[in-house]
Amino acid sequence: MSKLSTAWTGAVAYVSLLTGSGLSVAGNVADTFRTRGEATDGLDIILAGAWPILVILTIEMFVSRRWAPSRGFQTLRWFGCLAIGNLAMLVSWLHLHDLMASRGQLPLVAMAGPLAIDGMAIMATGLILSTRGRVAKPSTATFTPAAVHMDGDIDLGDTWTQQGMDEATTREATLSRLDAEDEASLARLDASLSESGWLARLRGELDSPEPVSAVPVSPAPRSNEVKPESVPADAAELILAWMQGGLYRPSAGDVDKLLASEFDREARTIRRWRYALKG
Repeated sequence: MSKLSTAWTGAVAYVSLLTGSGLSVAGNVADTFRTRGEATDGLDIILAGAWPILVILTIEMFVSRRWAPSRGFQTLRWFGCLAIGNLAMLVSWLHLHDLMASRGQLPLVAMAGPLAIDGMAIMATGLILSTRGRVAKPSTATFTPAAVHMDGDIDLGDTWTQQGMDEATTREATLSRLDAEDEASLARLDASLSESGWLARLRGELDSPEPVSAVPVSPAPRSNEVKPESVPADAAELILAWMQGGLYRPSAGDVDKLLASEFDREARTIRRWRYALKG
């Protein structure tokens, strides 16, 4: 029933758009023929039919999401679109008003009729545009690793499934894309994590007399896979401590950035170290 309702709503919107814009274009062209008579040419017809189309295009430009959020572009958006749309609608209204008045319609009909015709096209355009761009938000991948025991036994378990790997890969790709789009926010986040002393807190927790044992080598490593024993010891301690979670635990992407800065490596190198230690 919902599909039928959606199809019906879409059909009504497009029929209303075709009806309103078609009547408006036809009225503008007819008034041009009435005014110009036999001197009407192709250019007159194009100019007469362009005004309703300009109104519809102006509405689509106004609701577009491509406008930059800066004050200058928003000012241009509001004043420019409103000015062009109102002027085009005024010319279209004058054409229809003169046409209806010349055919003996009452003054009220000649005044309100063009508004109803152009208003139908505008409302249909708004309804069609309001249904665009509705996409589901991507789900945020979550990873809960098994307990990392600090008494010499490390049990990473089998919670890191293939599905978790796929979700983590998607999340890493999303973070990489967001890096280029919002570097200022990431810089503030990095500064906030640095001020909270996350690395210092981890190092303080690792000062306990019970060291972390070595991580076993993952069976059947690939040729381009980083082996756990190749991860620097101080980096391995920080990554394993992060796996334990806790109050000051940042996300995996933030860990890659912070440790990349700490050890003068690239973030993707830190990510490979994490995957190696996960087993």
